[in-house]
Amino acid sequence: MDKKRIFISSVQKEFAQERRQLCSYISKDALLGKHFVPFIFEELPATNQSIRQSYLSEVQNSDIYLVIAGIKYGYEDEDGISPTEREFDEATKMNKYRICFVKTLTDKEKREKKEEAFVQNNPLIANPLYLTGYAERLGTGTADIIKQCLDIGLKPPSFSQTQHFRITFWRNVDTLNEKPHTLKANLESSNADIKGINKFSDDTLKANLESSEYPIITLRDNLEALKPLQGLPKRMNRQELGKIILEICKNEYLTVNQISRLVGRSSIYLLNEIIPPLIESQKLVRLFPATQTHQNQAFKTNQNYRFPNE
Repeated sequence: MDKKRIFISSVQKEFAQERRQLCSYISKDALLGKHFVPFIFEELPATNQSIRQSYLSEVQNSDIYLVIAGIKYGYEDEDGISPTEREFDEATKMNKYRICFVKTLTDKEKREKKEEAFVQNNPLIANPLYLTGYAERLGTGTADIIKQCLDIGLKPPSFSQTQHFRITFWRNVDTLNEKPHTLKANLESSNADIKGINKFSDDTLKANLESSEYPIITLRDNLEALKPLQGLPKRMNRQELGKIILEICKNEYLTVNQISRLVGRSSIYLLNEIIPPLIESQKLVRLFPATQTHQNQAFKTNQNYRFPNE
């Protein structure tokens, strides 16, 4: 029976000793060595391929992908992506069997920002953190939304799926005659984190006053329905990419995954390098400004922002 090949991935400098020890242990163990062949990039002989092509080829030729996540994110290429993250993405794309180990940090240790995002945004890595109580599981937000509505005396929100996924929040009948600015103030003081509500026109308010059910927010989130934008150059500087993001977020809130799919850039790269300057310059606004890491966070171009050609 052919031996299964294990690709061991991590930031090399951070886990140099652990990588060698793990590779040696698997190779020399009487049982494991009989069934598995470990690989670490340090042992790869010189080739004519680029470094990226080399490690991605090794991932493709392996049966099992094993990653160790620690404090360091590692070297970043021209797109701001580390080799470890590219290897993980390639293993996922190739449907490889993946094993993930996340280093337990002491009180004095803190993961680098990009490494923390890499850990939290990958379900395979994040799930063990949920099981140990370090993080919430993705998808529990729906139950939280319903509970918060019930806690403040509102009817449960409605969920619908046509072309897009929509959530509709309802107002209490007793407050329907309030003016728009009062309505917004009351919402912001409630326990539900819905500070990203759209402003309502007088006509919209008047039309809905006749109804006992007053819609507050409608969210759009259908990733598969989005098609990447055509004609974008493979390489763009941050300013050029920022202008494109402002344009596609002009009319509606988009999640970082939606933006990532449209512009063909990593969501980690967008969250760490592109979106923060747009937020700081008030060109882009968050749907949940009070909870920056909200699992349903989305972004929209500030309505006060004026495009250069306007």
